[in-house]
This record gives sequence, structure tokens and C-alpha cells, in this order.
Amino acid sequence: MTNARENAPVSAEELTEEIESTRAALGDTVAALAAKADVKARLTDSAVAAKEMIAETGSEIATGLSHRAGQMTGAMERLTGHIRRNPLPWLIGTAVALVALIARRSRGR
Repeated sequence: MTNARENAPVSAEELTEEIESTRAALGDTVAALAAKADVKARLTDSAVAAKEMIAETGSEIATGLSHRAGQMTGAMERLTGHIRRNPLPWLIGTAVALVALIARRSRGR
């Protein structure tokens, strides 16, 4: 490599500093290349990241289901309370649904 320093006198101390700097840069480059070449470690890191993402998603789903179950429980309690307070429309609706179901099944024979 040619540079402007070629014409200037170079001391041993400057050469030593330049050699150490070059060695450090070369060491960093080798470490970066080794990390890229270590496929097993990269796959392990990817697997760990995927496992963490799946665990987090599962936790979010479980929390959502728990919340939904609470909502459904509340809705069922309100519905049963309404049926107990006023059962006649519910009995009539159930009877009509049963008659329709029986009529439909008997037509199929």
C-alpha cells in the first residue's frame, strides 16, 4: 500500500503503533467472520428467539381466553337471571324450536 507517509522517516514507535492497530482491526474482522460462519450458534439463537416469541404469544392467548371466559360467565349469569324473572317467553321459544326440529326430522324420512 502506498501512502503519504512513505516519504517521511518512520520511527520504530510509530511502526509498532501501526502494527498493533492493524492487528486489532484484523482481530475484529476475524471475529466477525467467525461469528457469521458459526451456523450452529446462529441457529440456536434463532431457535431461542422463536421459543420466546411462541411462549409470549401463548401467554397472550391464555390471558385473552381467560378474559373471554369471564365475559361469557357474566353473560350466562345475566341470561339465567333474565330467564328466571320472566320464563314464559323462553318456554314458548323453546317449544317452537323443538316443534320445528321434530317437523324437519320427520320430513327427512
